Amino acid sequence: MKKNFGGALVTMGMAMLSACGSNSNSASENDSETLSAVIDEESQTISMKREIMDERCIQSENNTYIWKKVQMYDDTLVWGYKFANDTLIVINNPGSSYEIGMVLTGGTAGKLYGTWTSNHCVYKNGEIDCNSDLNMASYIYQYTFTKSSVSGKIIFFKDVDAEEKEGVRFDDYMNSLFMNRFFYSLYMEDDFDLSAWSLDNEDSSAVMSYSVYYPVSSKSKNKMTFAVNDTNVTVSVDEYNYDEDSGDFFLKLSVMSGNQTCTLEYTRIFEMSSKYCKAENEAYFDIDEEEDAYGSEFSYVDEYEKDMADEFNDCLNRMFFGSSKDQVLYKTTASSVDYKKFGKVRREFYKAVKSLKK
Repeated sequence: MKKNFGGALVTMGMAMLSACGSNSNSASENDSETLSAVIDEESQTISMKREIMDERCIQSENNTYIWKKVQMYDDTLVWGYKFANDTLIVINNPGSSYEIGMVLTGGTAGKLYGTWTSNHCVYKNGEIDCNSDLNMASYIYQYTFTKSSVSGKIIFFKDVDAEEKEGVRFDDYMNSLFMNRFFYSLYMEDDFDLSAWSLDNEDSSAVMSYSVYYPVSSKSKNKMTFAVNDTNVTVSVDEYNYDEDSGDFFLKLSVMSGNQTCTLEYTRIFEMSSKYCKAENEAYFDIDEEEDAYGSEFSYVDEYEKDMADEFNDCLNRMFFGSSKDQVLYKTTASSVDYKKFGKVRREFYKAVKSLKK
């Protein structure tokens, strides 16, 4: 059996005992992390140690939420990998009844070692699905596998259809796909269906093709004012914060016309903190369940996501068309659930790989 060890054991003493199965409860958080990776070429698996102490937002029986440390198993995350022609597929929970994973390209067909890049396609139960809004994202994950290491990084690129450009993050929001869709809906009197993610991508030629019908009086990267039926309309990105490593994202955007204002707010927190661990935020929690080191099952907040896109689009329809049109809530569709699970799988793998550097 061919096994290769990537990364390094970064702690000593109690960490090594924990890795050997010690159930000591006295280890500190610093002593409890054993971060290493094992690539098994025969079984085609990538195994990574995870820490046994973690801070979680715990849900109690009466639906209150407490931020505290939880003693976890010194377990191992196991990812399967296989090849489909010239693509590499990395699977969460290989062999389970529901396999979901990432599709990567750019390496050598049939060989794990090398550099592979995610293309935002989803692998699910033997099939690859590339029909997703994820393809419009302005970033990709890139992984490099060698016999002695596993590393990962995020690459940003400027144009939707351009070749990948490392280190370029698009920030000219008034020349974005978001504004293209805004002007298209306005001109065609079609339902507004705007999302925070379309701000990340450049679409300047299409924006200009529709914006010519609405005289622009001022424009910057974050703000634009133009006329609609002799009424000034201002679109403004008031706040935009994105953490590259954690994926945490906060946006506030406003559209003002006369004395009316429509506001798009979006907050996504993958790395939960005590700041958001409050009962008042329960409507935006994604709850998951796990067992602690003593076999007791507990419920915790896995993710915080507040998306006001539906309310925002409804407001725009009323502002410009005088009525609210029926809209399908994307977040409730079956495909949306799959893509959300895929997003979690991709983040967990990236987080584990990045932890190998600690």
